[in-house]
Amino acid sequence: MTRAMKDSSIECIGDIPVDWEVRKLGGITDVRDGTHDSPKYHSTGIPFITSKNLVNGDIHWENANYISERDHAKFSIRSNVDDGDLLFGMIGTVGNPVLVKKEFEFSIKNMALIKFNKGFILNSYLYYLFLSECIEKQFSMQTNSSVQTFIALGSIRNLKIPLPQLNEQQQIARYLDEKVGQIDIIIDKTKSSIDEYKAYKQSVITETVTKGLDKTVTMKDSGIEWIGEIPEHWNIDKIKRITYVKGRIGWQGLKTSEFIETGPYLITGTDFEDGIINWNTCVHITEARYDEANYIQVQEGDLLITKDGTVGKLAIVTNMPDKTSVNSGVFVTRPLNDKYVNKFLYYVMDSEIFWKYFRSSLTGNSTILHLYQNVFEQFWIPLPDTKTQDAIVEYLDAKLSEVNSLIAKKQQLITELEAYKKSMIYEVVTGKKEVK
Repeated sequence: MTRAMKDSSIECIGDIPVDWEVRKLGGITDVRDGTHDSPKYHSTGIPFITSKNLVNGDIHWENANYISERDHAKFSIRSNVDDGDLLFGMIGTVGNPVLVKKEFEFSIKNMALIKFNKGFILNSYLYYLFLSECIEKQFSMQTNSSVQTFIALGSIRNLKIPLPQLNEQQQIARYLDEKVGQIDIIIDKTKSSIDEYKAYKQSVITETVTKGLDKTVTMKDSGIEWIGEIPEHWNIDKIKRITYVKGRIGWQGLKTSEFIETGPYLITGTDFEDGIINWNTCVHITEARYDEANYIQVQEGDLLITKDGTVGKLAIVTNMPDKTSVNSGVFVTRPLNDKYVNKFLYYVMDSEIFWKYFRSSLTGNSTILHLYQNVFEQFWIPLPDTKTQDAIVEYLDAKLSEVNSLIAKKQQLITELEAYKKSMIYEVVTGKKEVK
């Protein structure tokens, strides 16, 4: 028998069962938010959670800051978090709901805190509502992105909620716990498989750029810890002796307000995409800005390497559409005296030997990584003749293309499963699919 439906009068909710209501969230729950203060942080104390700590339905504690018990007591007067409360981000990344399973005290900042009246709505049902499109679309219509994405507390209280009776809410939550759990298991296994393929790629690259393709050759000790043994007819050399390496010295006063619609391209680390440059995302600078730094004027075939923040992103310059320079976070490199082919160095930089060297060069406790030019120039690399390099590049291009194809298929499966999960949640929490 077809379920009787009615128009909810809310476009993003659509039809709902005739015995359901539509209520404002603020009318059936206690909607608050965390502090907006910026207290002093300490090395130990009470965890202080922001929206960055809300990830995939859980609170990630590893990058939490800590505050004093005194500040925690002050913030808890209006924003005390209890077991079973619902949290979600209000600023930056809006959403990411988390049902609290409280094991110890913590404080919150710039996130919504929802406390429940169990006579109206169950926290588990509302959790799934917040994962559904009917809430996401209301968020997207109400977020203010003029400076930073956020949603106001009043807007959260005004969210329209499809509301069945409590017993049906419980049925819905139990059904989705089971079905979403099954999908998430498949997604987690698929992600693990992708990680295994990526580890395999790294091992193939490292093995090939240090041992070559002929497994019968005699090996010798390279004398370099992070390289190990290499074929006896190979050499080693430092980047400094065989590579042109240049980076922009600071920003040279260059401001984002100087970026223009057309003109020479300026590459930043965000323009690196799967080993090449995405020219569509690059900004443009004036001819004068391009000319003032001729040592970082990019050439076709150059290997570019990010040196700040996300260290070690790589791109070979191809199909360069116009004059091009780089920002202060990117090295321009090219071979000196034809000692190597750039794609061979690309694979060396993408191998574990570079990361072993880079990790050994780090000093201090800074969490912001930086590849200094003098450190990079001291990097020793294995160096076969260019004919062997060409053969290695050809082999790795073909081998990694196969692996990347398998990874892409698994990533597509995850995309499809996530879309199916979201669609299923929407159908169930709006009553379009009845569960028993």
